[in-house]
Amino acid sequence: MKIRIGKYTLTSDGHHNLIANETAKRKDGGEPSLRPVGFFSKLEHFCKWALDQRVLKSKAESIEELKIEIMAAKAEIIEAVQELEHGKVGQGKKNKKSA
Repeated sequence: MKIRIGKYTLTSDGHHNLIANETAKRKDGGEPSLRPVGFFSKLEHFCKWALDQRVLKSKAESIEELKIEIMAAKAEIIEAVQELEHGKVGQGKKNKKSA
């Protein structure tokens, strides 16, 4: 499982953990790799963490700018979760057909 939410890629260890990863660029120019930055037992916990990270790293200079940034982050999270619920994750622009 790989779910892209904002700048994070959410993966699973196949058991009980969800892993938040950032894409790490390689110095040798090779293919980027995923670097774990957080572990979660529930999707809800990851979503709250991702929103907190966005707020903490925000360059907003007013409450209004911060509000806009929070709304954008929430929209990204909601869209990714809805895609997960509707089985669209990992399909890209092509629709997979059942056999």
